[in-house]
Amino acid sequence: MILNNGTLVAVTDGENLRLFHNKGHEPHLDLIEVEDSVLE
Repeated sequence: MILNNGTLVAVTDGENLRLFHNKGHEPHLDLIEVEDSVLE
């Protein structure tokens, strides 16, 4: 999968939601988890 740099990725399992920010440059992924305090 190729994602643009800066893409926000949501991962959920039906109970939990985790957000990741892609810091990698195409075609590589470097997903950094977004902390809860950033979302508030």
